[in-house]
Amino acid sequence: MKILVLILSSVLVLYAQELDFFDEEVSEAIFTTKERTFTSRLKMQYENEMENNSENKTAIFYQNFHHDNFFIDYDVSSDFKAIKLNVKELYRRIDLASDHFLEMGRINIREGVARGYNATDYFKGGGLIFDSLIPSERRENRLGTLLVQSTLFLDRTTLKMLYAPRISVKKNKIWSDKEKVGLLLDTTNYKDRASLYMDLKLYDGLSSSWILHHNEEGLNVGLNLSFAVDNWIFYNECNLKHAQKSISKSIEALRLSEAVKKVFDAEQNYIYQGSLGLSYTSDNNIVSTIEYIINSGGMDKLSWNRYFELQDNKAFKNQLLAIRKHHQVNEEQISQETLFTQININALKPGVDMHLLAFINPQDTSALGQIEMQYSAQKDLIISLSARRMFGQGESEYGSFGRALTMVAKFEYYF
Repeated sequence: MKILVLILSSVLVLYAQELDFFDEEVSEAIFTTKERTFTSRLKMQYENEMENNSENKTAIFYQNFHHDNFFIDYDVSSDFKAIKLNVKELYRRIDLASDHFLEMGRINIREGVARGYNATDYFKGGGLIFDSLIPSERRENRLGTLLVQSTLFLDRTTLKMLYAPRISVKKNKIWSDKEKVGLLLDTTNYKDRASLYMDLKLYDGLSSSWILHHNEEGLNVGLNLSFAVDNWIFYNECNLKHAQKSISKSIEALRLSEAVKKVFDAEQNYIYQGSLGLSYTSDNNIVSTIEYIINSGGMDKLSWNRYFELQDNKAFKNQLLAIRKHHQVNEEQISQETLFTQININALKPGVDMHLLAFINPQDTSALGQIEMQYSAQKDLIISLSARRMFGQGESEYGSFGRALTMVAKFEYYF
């Protein structure tokens, strides 16, 4: 069955090459067939709870086959229904003039200047191909949104307008089927959205992006600023909207019980989301980043206290965990304040890179930390090992997950 699916995907790729999407004179398609990646991940979790010194060891093994724009995922612990074939990006570019072009199709729109949390990345959420704690990987590894986009270049300004329609869920239809070979357009196009961007270079080293984004909930106003001085980059990204708090939106989206809904404020207010950061690149190509993230619509200390009080009720516990998962999938900050730090050490030794990152909740002093080592054994083989741990009290954002050490080994081969 696996072999049949792989053969089928190859046939689809070869067939797509014959389409008009690949007219090099008037179009561009992010839809390559030259590389394939075979990835094996061995995930081992070792959990040592300090309260009772108990040990619990579990191992999960799964394989997946993917490349930049097709992704087939198969979990050997389940049946063959877990196999999926997704088109990550496929679009056509039409040059209307030397300084004006139009793009139509499925595009992964990634906006914002921040490193840890992008408040003006309006097309995130629900389209992750495979999950990762590293924010940059989360932005790259997600399904594109079906849209039409117009881009116009002026002297010191770039204007962009785009529209993404809402796609309704239809069972057993290729554009929304989640069980087989669906495009999952209803996941990425879950609402009508339109955006207007003006990228303005104020002067050398200082760039800005002014954004108006409208969806079914209302209007978002966004601003991105970045200022480069030598090896330093200062940046700010912010968004203002009139909406419910993020946890109330999650409760409604998940259709949770009225008892849970009554505990959290569902009124609409002006919500501010933003990231303020500083990044430094050393002469040895070590990139260090520190970023303060604020989400006025997130959970404050009082909301967290209510959250954990409800967890004593077993009927609510799974619903509360679903709220967290909903925020994670939609790439939304659940807390009002978060501190993000990351260090990328490139070429630690020939072919060896190291990545360290941490998310800290300053309200309850809990944290999540991860270290990853990556080794390019050959031109086509990448081996990586990562370790992750939670810190904090039992009733804190990260500490409530348990003080567990999780290790993941990943092997990627390109052919």
